Amino acid sequence: MSVSRATKLDALTLDVLQAQGYSVLEASNPQECINKALSAKPDMIIIDSIFSQEADLVKTLRFEKDLENVFFIMLSEQ
Repeated sequence: MSVSRATKLDALTLDVLQAQGYSVLEASNPQECINKALSAKPDMIIIDSIFSQEADLVKTLRFEKDLENVFFIMLSEQ
């Protein structure tokens, strides 16, 4: 799962994951990410660092019972 601002880096990352056979869900804001993560229970969530800082997204998701073993990767364009 990826939550981002739809930048070129994000598009490249998603293309690579899909080419390797991974299913990819996308979210365009923190609340959408939370809703999709709770329903899909992904193995990994890639988060734009801007969203993580704005909404404490990792903290929110980390304490959900079904998401406690999810891997989080934070990307930044800087």
